[in-house]
Amino acid sequence: MTDYHFGLDADLKRKQDSKWDQELADEVMAWVSNVTGTRISSIEDLKNGLVLCDLANRIRPGSVNRVSTMNMAFKHMDNIGKFLSALDSLGVMKTDQFMTVDLYEEKNLLQVVLCLSALGAASRNIAGFNGPYIGARVSQSNVRDFSEETLREGRKITPQLSQGSHGGATQAGMHDTSRDIVKGPGAREAARQPRQP
Repeated sequence: MTDYHFGLDADLKRKQDSKWDQELADEVMAWVSNVTGTRISSIEDLKNGLVLCDLANRIRPGSVNRVSTMNMAFKHMDNIGKFLSALDSLGVMKTDQFMTVDLYEEKNLLQVVLCLSALGAASRNIAGFNGPYIGARVSQSNVRDFSEETLREGRKITPQLSQGSHGGATQAGMHDTSRDIVKGPGAREAARQPRQP
């Protein structure tokens, strides 16, 4: 089936195609193949959702229940939906996830690749999953407890951002008195004295 894009749709399609990262897609496909043991040659091989559900279950067994092997469009989309539901428990943020149509109707394949890459990074934090992994490790919280004295000292310091670009400098002693209008005897000498802030 050939998709025809005109006007705004054509512009959006060109913009989306310009963001495609074949190197990342190849890395993700190789990772999915290594984890599942199923040879994946392209993103289209994931459309039925079977490999995705297998991937989730290999990372954490029992993540996806009752995977359908029927070769029907609505069952394929149901499998993809089950995989997407499992992503929450696997630690993939909602902002990194894709929608079913992004994969099944090929609306945004880049988002599919980015989601799988995020899953590869999040899988490092899954107990019992020993890899392989892709992507950087997802950071964990690093709670710090400071003593009351340290907190008090910290409140006294003016943050650099509050000081502006001059780093807390003032104009004290910078007043130019050479052009001041001076009236009366001795006024010029008095004007040259630094002003008190």
